[in-house]
Amino acid sequence: MKNNQKNFAWIAAIAILTLCGFSCFNNQNDSDFEKEMVRTLNLKLVNSDSIYNTTDLRVLGDTIVGHSNNNLKSPGFYFIQNLKDLSKKRLIKRNILETNNEAACITCVTPIEKVSNGCLFFLEFGRNTVIQLCNDSSATRFFDKEHDSILNVNKVRFFKNLAVLDAFNGIFIYDLNTQKLLWKQNHSINIGLMSIFNSKLIYTYAIKDRPQITTFITCIDLNTLKVIWENKFDGDLTYSATWQDSQQYYNIIENSAYQIAVPLYHSFQVIDINTGKSIISLPENNNSSFSPSFIFDQDKVFINYSVTLKCYDLSSKNKIWELPAFYLQGSYKKFLIGQSVDTKNYQIVDKSNGKILYNIQNPDLRRRNVRFIGKYILLNNKDLYE
Repeated sequence: MKNNQKNFAWIAAIAILTLCGFSCFNNQNDSDFEKEMVRTLNLKLVNSDSIYNTTDLRVLGDTIVGHSNNNLKSPGFYFIQNLKDLSKKRLIKRNILETNNEAACITCVTPIEKVSNGCLFFLEFGRNTVIQLCNDSSATRFFDKEHDSILNVNKVRFFKNLAVLDAFNGIFIYDLNTQKLLWKQNHSINIGLMSIFNSKLIYTYAIKDRPQITTFITCIDLNTLKVIWENKFDGDLTYSATWQDSQQYYNIIENSAYQIAVPLYHSFQVIDINTGKSIISLPENNNSSFSPSFIFDQDKVFINYSVTLKCYDLSSKNKIWELPAFYLQGSYKKFLIGQSVDTKNYQIVDKSNGKILYNIQNPDLRRRNVRFIGKYILLNNKDLYE
């Protein structure tokens, strides 16, 4: 009996030491990886917080927001923090929002789209309505009466007192204060792109006339609620339904002129937002149903269809360079950051010539160790840099 107890004690001790060893090894790998990334990119630490370990982390202006839920048995909480004054951090409980199916919605969190007067605005999952959640956890539900007429809302955008809902059956613009419908366009197939640039609303929809699919891209002046222009292209769009406002998708030229990417299955279009005209049409063939990664950089665009990264000059329309076997993830100053095809290494690429300058070993293949949050870079899901 005593021998069995001794054996059990030895086995338990070995197991504990093994687990500690793995943990220490992983922590050391994370630390080495982070140091190498910081040194290579010359990053400056903004803040370190484990609360950033969430899939819906966003930066809106100088505010970082997200949802934290480490315990799947509870609905968790939202957080809001001022990046200019880190002491201004608030946690807002999320325990009163799910009225119909709380268990199903615990992990179904939609991104925060607006912060105003300390309140957060976001879509309510599964109800086609918008929630305003304030510091005291009080929640106001908008457009609840429209629940049956709007189908599968996947995005909401805000402009002044307007709320723009992007639904499967159309685009709907409401006055947020009165909840009155001001403008709508019904269509049968919404394929994902909707964003606001200054006062311009850009969105896409498709018309199917088998076997032909035509993609329309439309621009609305949100001050007048009038159509400025509309353009159409043959073929289907490859934006995903959760496409969000990210700087990689549009090119800022000075203060008022913009270009936006329209990736189709058989071509890559760059559109002048002011006129709706195609500036450049690149013959790219996307064999996947997913949107390609692409990043603008003033007079250049970097496109990652499949596993090949290509750089084009927007003025001459010429391909400058090509890099095979690379997954593009983001851009920082003069570098492009991505992964090797086997995901074992993060690779730092020179934008000017497509040469791989650095290979940094990925410390953990099971998780994403580098994330681009607006102009910031999040390392190891907790350390925010710029």
